[in-house]
Amino acid sequence: MVNDELHFLLLKAHNVSSRRIQAMTSELGLTPGQPKVLEYLLEHDGAQASDICRGFAIDKSTMASILPRMEKAGLVRREASPTDRRASLIWITDKGRELALIVKQAIFAVDADLTQGVSAEDLAACERVLAAVAANAERQTTK
Repeated sequence: MVNDELHFLLLKAHNVSSRRIQAMTSELGLTPGQPKVLEYLLEHDGAQASDICRGFAIDKSTMASILPRMEKAGLVRREASPTDRRASLIWITDKGRELALIVKQAIFAVDADLTQGVSAEDLAACERVLAAVAANAERQTTK
């Protein structure tokens, strides 16, 4: 039955999680995609746009429309790469960092709600399986 199939369960969990996170982050003035970029830059400040795309499976055309709005809102700044003049490095601003930390708290709250009643052992196993599925998916997209 479709309700028990992996692709359906992944899609359902993703959609519910995304809608809840988007509702919370839109109250902060963020548009879809921007929270992912901020979250990525918290751990990889000074990344190239292509790195962010790979990190969150965002396509380059989407990133090309997200970054200018984020720059205009004062959430990120771009600088020319010192090693590749065709590339820019994306840096999170203080304002962006502040919002990113709020976003992370919102994400943790959604995750906690969605995993309510799941044992720590089952959650750890689920995270391992999903990490393997995500790694397989990433390998499939690079073929």
